[in-house]
Amino acid sequence: MEKYEYLQLLNRNIQKQMNLWLNKEDKIRNSDLYSFLYSIVNSALTIGFEKGERITERLISQLKESNKTEWNHKELQFFLFPLYSAFDDGGATKKGTEEEISIRERTKKLILVIDDDRVYAQFLKEQLEKEPSFIVKTMNLNCVISSYDNIEPDCFIIDIHMKQQNGFDILQIIKEKVEYKCVPIIIISNDYSKKTRLLSYKLGADDFIEKPLEMDEFIIRINRQLDRKEIIDELIMTDELTGVYNRRFLKKSYDRLIRNLKRKKEYFSMAIIDIDNFKNINDLFGHLEGDTVLENLSTVMKSYVRDNDIIIRYGGEEFILLFPNTKLQDAKIMIEKILEQYSQIKFGHCHNEFTCTFSAGVLEVSDIEMDLNTNLSKMDDALYYAKNNGKNQVKDVQRGSHLTGKKLNIGIINDNTVMRKMFVSLMKNMYYKKFDLDIQAFKNDAQFLEAGWHLREEPYLIILNEIKPQMEKLEVVQEIKKSADIDNFTIVKLTARNDEENTTKVLPLDVDNNIIKPFKQLELKYRLDQLLRFSESDQLILVI
Repeated sequence: MEKYEYLQLLNRNIQKQMNLWLNKEDKIRNSDLYSFLYSIVNSALTIGFEKGERITERLISQLKESNKTEWNHKELQFFLFPLYSAFDDGGATKKGTEEEISIRERTKKLILVIDDDRVYAQFLKEQLEKEPSFIVKTMNLNCVISSYDNIEPDCFIIDIHMKQQNGFDILQIIKEKVEYKCVPIIIISNDYSKKTRLLSYKLGADDFIEKPLEMDEFIIRINRQLDRKEIIDELIMTDELTGVYNRRFLKKSYDRLIRNLKRKKEYFSMAIIDIDNFKNINDLFGHLEGDTVLENLSTVMKSYVRDNDIIIRYGGEEFILLFPNTKLQDAKIMIEKILEQYSQIKFGHCHNEFTCTFSAGVLEVSDIEMDLNTNLSKMDDALYYAKNNGKNQVKDVQRGSHLTGKKLNIGIINDNTVMRKMFVSLMKNMYYKKFDLDIQAFKNDAQFLEAGWHLREEPYLIILNEIKPQMEKLEVVQEIKKSADIDNFTIVKLTARNDEENTTKVLPLDVDNNIIKPFKQLELKYRLDQLLRFSESDQLILVI
């Protein structure tokens, strides 16, 4: 499952609960709403959906401050509106919108016009598209919310006064969408009063232009905003030392290649490169010489890759390369040529010269597996295989390859359907190459205990996932202590809190690791890998 699929599933659960409430004649109790929001924030934390977690936490804070004990239907819909905009999966309009916009040439700037006057919106589209560098799309708010992350607009134009919707509400919602992406918002309006202008700027508008529009001036002001965005993007997306893209650019580039794969069946390849013994270079020759090593590698890579290939400094001495429309073997040959050239460069001075090599993992991305984190994990496995087998080499990832035949039993305990499905998929993605997996999901502790897994004389790895403050979910550990040898168990707790009271409740139960949500999937994998590495048994059980 990709992150978007988790969001779809979570959105359906939100809609299902709302329909249940709205079809009831009774008012909704405050306690029920409180439990519902805690369930949502827990799911958002776990899948790494920071915006959804932030909005839901805000609603929980408002709920705590409220004196209400019950909510009628209208009050509930208004209160939960921010939740809809955060988790909305877009329905049937999403696919068509993405496909229509994704076929545009990426050299053009995409401008989204939000106006419920269709005649005027179409007029704007026709006028603006006379500018060769513009492509204009007229959309409603729901379509923007559901498609934003995939269509990647460069600018918004919003009419602040619309008949069917409040333009200021739309401005606020759009601003939250573009908060960290520096996408300019231009307001147009017949009302040029100071009050309207000040409120627009306060809510996040970058420019305010009075109607009727002087089209030549309008286009100049749009271009100024786009130029400013391009400069900011360049600063944000480029690694200062090497001149290649930084890791912020990875997801954006990867998602674009995935859209081409889905639409045109264009497979692509990617590689991860890690300089061998880089820490020793820094320790022996200094960080300035380490910088020179990094700069030279980026120079060699740039000299070999094609114009549409993408080089990203992933972190430290690691680089990721994306090769559009490229087969695995061709990408591997390219990396081997880069390695050969790079290993001939002499660094240092006079009698203290040295050369560098790197290890690499190469993967071809197909429609069999398109999730970014999964494919990064696969490449990491190939990279570390190369590292552990002499370094200075390129290891490719073959489809269906397995590095070991060890058995891993995974039991998942969680009362949240989204969380169970998400963790089943996550564990499969993490360990399908390293283990023969047997994954089972349980709705609650009782179901798990009745299955009798914990009674076997084997080491167990248990992950406790905290749902909300009043549900510490430690009963299963108490039962294990009664019926089995606690020394056989390694316990990890996932929690949204990092407070002393919470820690002291858990420490007496021999918790070996405490992971604070939200956490990155690679962080979770690293923690679990460390625990699995020290296990003496080929059979382990994960309980989440």
